[in-house]
Amino acid sequence: MARTREFTFDAERAAKYDGMFAPMSPLKGALHLLTRLALADLPDGARVMSVGAGTGSELMYLAAAFPSWRFTVVEPSAPMLEICRARIAEAGIGERCTLHEGVVPTLPAGPPHDAAVAHFVSHFLVEPGSRQAFFADIAARLAPGGHLVAADIAGSKAEADWPAMVRLFDPGLALCGMDESARADYWTSLGRDVALQSVGEVSALIGAAGFEQVTHMCRMLHMHGWHARRAG
Repeated sequence: MARTREFTFDAERAAKYDGMFAPMSPLKGALHLLTRLALADLPDGARVMSVGAGTGSELMYLAAAFPSWRFTVVEPSAPMLEICRARIAEAGIGERCTLHEGVVPTLPAGPPHDAAVAHFVSHFLVEPGSRQAFFADIAARLAPGGHLVAADIAGSKAEADWPAMVRLFDPGLALCGMDESARADYWTSLGRDVALQSVGEVSALIGAAGFEQVTHMCRMLHMHGWHARRAG
């Protein structure tokens, strides 16, 4: 998962990551379900790439839902990948997973994947060109027609409903243990350390990276999801 310097996941931050946002887990659960629905037509034995897998949340969900699928797990943070590796071992799915410490362009050559999942990864690439290249790298590893399911922060502080959205989500940050100063820093980081592009801009960027049928599939306040197919 490519991240800015401020969002580097060292051992201490990796260890705290899952617990940090546990109070918001119903939102994660909704995204998992939508991802499952978007990928429901994949065949038995499908090869799925989990990009920026983190501690393996999406991987664990999909592996349980689709026991014949095989996974390529891509994560540049060694501490995050070690937590993911331990979860894979505990779940007994090691034979179905290939783990790679690094980013997509450094993956060894192999057969194309049927799908890729990249949740809350690309928004850490603030430069639009780098963000488009991220999706293009994923497209290069997919078979024609292969699925992409991506989720990211999106929007604009100039949108009329942005202040109302902030008021709605800010108590969630408080539930996660952020004090007033930390919450203020969070909102300030959007558009500075985290890319903040409109839904239409992100959709266009995904399309320009080699995908078609780009569908904005969900919104949860300032968190959005997309489904697309690799152009054939």
